[in-house]
Order: sequence, then structure tokens, then C-alpha cells
Amino acid sequence: PQPGTLPSPAFPYTDADLHGEVPIPPPPVAQTPAPAEPLTPKPFEGYLRVFVFTGQTAEPLPGARITVSRDTDSGSVLYANTVTDRDGLTPVIVLPSVDPAQTMQPGAFQPYVLYSIRVNADGFVTAIYEDIPVYGGNSVTQSAGMYPLIPGAENSPLVFRSGGPANL
Repeated sequence: PQPGTLPSPAFPYTDADLHGEVPIPPPPVAQTPAPAEPLTPKPFEGYLRVFVFTGQTAEPLPGARITVSRDTDSGSVLYANTVTDRDGLTPVIVLPSVDPAQTMQPGAFQPYVLYSIRVNADGFVTAIYEDIPVYGGNSVTQSAGMYPLIPGAENSPLVFRSGGPANL
């Protein structure tokens, strides 16, 4: 193509938008520097995704309701209430955690925060995953296998406990 004969692709663009041309990013926009923020401690965060699948066929389970909570001295605190997508995944859930440097200090207090995950889906037994560790600065994906309801059975929730890693 001759220069100037094709419209410039809009960013973000796909390879098809370029018509074989080399992408040239737009010139930077001059910005006024933001005022300096006061130095305040920021909380450390960890990241959680839940992958829900059928326990018999291991197929992703879309539309499962996920709640993430944590027990504190003042009661249970709800951190997320979301639904799985067509791939059986939740969005990334940002959760309060601890300083990642704590994981490198022998004898340090528990270097993670424990969360509970409740998974509900129509036609399946509720699953509860307790004490799932979330480390500061790290991502974790919790798998959740779901089992079909049995007609006429009690179908009590299935409870799975983690508690974090063992002492090495």
C-alpha cells in the first residue's frame, strides 16, 4: 500500500488493521505532572481466581456463584461475590494480604492471609474451600470440582480445608 492511502489504525489494533505496515505508536501526549502523593503505607495485595469445573467430566462450569470471605475477630467479612465466565473462571479478585518479604523470613508470622471460598451452581452440591492461603504480590488459582445433586439425598455442602503450607 502507498503511504497515506490507508486510514491509520486505531489503538489497540489487530494485525489485520495494519495491512502489512509496521505499527508506529502515536506521539506521547504532554501531561502535567500529578502532585506528589503523601507517603502513606499501602496495603499489600494478593490475587485469586477460581476455576470451577464439573467433577465427573472436568468441563468448565459457567455461571457458578463464587463468594470469598475471611473470618476476623469482629466476624466474617465478604470480599467478593462474582460469577464464573464461559471458561469456568472468575475475574481476578484482589485481596488484602501481607508484605511479600515476610515469606523470606524464617520464623516470621504466617506470611499469607487465609480466605474461604463458597461455590454454588444450579444442579450441583455446594462446595466450600476453607483456609485458602493468599500471599502478597502473588496470584493463586483455586480449582473447584462440582458434583451433581443426587435426587432424594441430603446433599450437604462439601467442605475442603487447606490451612496453608506445612512447615518445611
